[in-house]
Amino acid sequence: MFYDLLHKIFAHRYPVILGSLLIIIVGVTQCGDPVSSGSGTLRVRITDAPFPYNFVRAVNVTISKIEIRPVGSSGFQTVERVEQTFNLIDLQDGRTDTLGTRQLAVGEYDATRLIVTDVSIELRDGRVLAPAISDSIQANGLVSLMVSPAQILDNQLTELVIDFDLPRSLIAEGDISASAGITDFIFTPSVRSVNLVTAGQITGLIKHDNRTPAEPIDDIPMRGLQLSLVQVGTSDTVSVVTDDMGEYNAFFLPAGAYSITTVPTDSTGALSIPDVIVTTANPTRQDALMDRQ
Repeated sequence: MFYDLLHKIFAHRYPVILGSLLIIIVGVTQCGDPVSSGSGTLRVRITDAPFPYNFVRAVNVTISKIEIRPVGSSGFQTVERVEQTFNLIDLQDGRTDTLGTRQLAVGEYDATRLIVTDVSIELRDGRVLAPAISDSIQANGLVSLMVSPAQILDNQLTELVIDFDLPRSLIAEGDISASAGITDFIFTPSVRSVNLVTAGQITGLIKHDNRTPAEPIDDIPMRGLQLSLVQVGTSDTVSVVTDDMGEYNAFFLPAGAYSITTVPTDSTGALSIPDVIVTTANPTRQDALMDRQ
């Protein structure tokens, strides 16, 4: 009836624009009453932890599909089904890129799945290596369980980050002291899915005491030191590497308590810091001084 009335009013004087006017009105009316839609928007982003090999120019991962699983279901729902290639080296230090966005029914979702079709590593000496993708990952995808389910709320945006742990995902073979010595990489992808609403950050500075604990002026930054952060009560592990100044940053950590550990080095003993508390949307500062051996 509404469109019949419009036609009577405008058809005689504006026959050319009537079709366009009706299209605009249809677009507006279809967006009406958002409360009754029963759906929210999910945006999935991709990132990765710092990679310790300075002689790697790019780690290109091709993903053909991203899916998410409702709580209580054995099946996954597609979020995006377009082949995309990401250089994970570009997605460090909190940087992300968008994997896909989709309207989903209100509810809880507890796992993501990536279909990975290709991996290639570009070295700074010009070589390109292509690690094999295991048969199980090709057949079943790369599934990541969430520490706590993501909530899709009516007419709200929920953002997830899928974090590739590159230090654990790629293991170099050969002599890793120089680019020319590397013969290949073993690709054992380690990923985790994090709800940004509950995520925080740990940052800090790691030094060794140079055998003079009472004299901080001669403390030396620990460069290229790999740290493992594990959320207490879970197996959710995050790997980070200190930069040339001894600084580290661990992004997208679900709120809670974490332990931070390292293995011994040639010059220091192992490091172990328990109960580092992460709160939502806030950085936690945790510096440490390692004993020199």
